[in-house]
This record gives sequence, C-alpha cells and structure tokens, in this order.
Amino acid sequence: LMSYSTSDQNHLILVTYLNKKEALSISDFLILKTILFSFVLLGIAIAMGIYFASAISSPLKELALKANDIKQGKFNQKIYFNSQDELGVLASAFNNMSSEIQMLLGAKESMIKKLEIANRKLDKYSHKLEVLVDERTKELKKANDSVQLMINSLDEGLFVFDRELI
Repeated sequence: LMSYSTSDQNHLILVTYLNKKEALSISDFLILKTILFSFVLLGIAIAMGIYFASAISSPLKELALKANDIKQGKFNQKIYFNSQDELGVLASAFNNMSSEIQMLLGAKESMIKKLEIANRKLDKYSHKLEVLVDERTKELKKANDSVQLMINSLDEGLFVFDRELI
C-alpha cells in the first residue's frame, strides 16, 4: 500500500506500507552480517593466536630438547636464535652452560689421567718400599740372630777374632 501527497511545492511525502516480515528483513540481514563479520574476526584472531603461540612454543620445545640432551650427556650441540628477546638470552645461557660443562669435563678427564699416572708411580714406590722393608727386616733378623747367638753363648764363653787373629 502506497500513498502520495503534496502539501506544498517544496516537499514530497511518500508513505508506504510494509508488513512486519519485510520491515524486519533488513535488520535481520544486518544481524546476520554482523554475526558473520564477528566469526571472521574471531577466526582471524584464533589464527593469529595459533601463529604467535607456535612462534613462541617452537623455540621453547627446542630449549626443552637441548635440556634433555644435556641431561643425557650431549654437551656439544648449540642452539641458534636470531632474536634478542628472552628466548635468545635463554638460548645463549644454554650454549654458555654447555661450553662450560664441556670445559669442566675436559679438565676433569685431564685430572683423572694425571691421577692415574701418579697412582701408578705411587704403586711403584710402594712396591720398592715393600722390597726395602723386606731387605731391612732380613738384615735386622740376621743381626738379631747374631746377637741372640752371642747372648746364648755367654754361659760357655765367647771368643771373637778379627782378620789378624787378634
């Protein structure tokens, strides 16, 4: 239903009649458009969140693998990050820690070799000392036997001669 009316020359008044469904179809369309736009924005936000989460979690996974390698005794692997943020600092700390552990293990192995050499020398000295103690013990036993023989012979008499029979 539509009507036309003119009250003056400058204005045109047009009146139309729409049913309720047609009148609300535009607002329904705007609501649907807003919902779809919201879903698109939400999807973009989720995708960006996944991207940034993986950008942060992948270096953390690499650091965790490096920590596991250190736990298993593999100290020669390095982590390389091109960032200057906290992850780069943490990677640098891991690399420094690995280098320091390698250096300390090298020093430890060198010290173990030196101790093994010193232990072998000590075993040789110990063996030589045992031989020397055995020799001295035999000499003392011989001297003790001589003295004991002299003491036992005092009841009967004791004559001692030198090379010139004096």
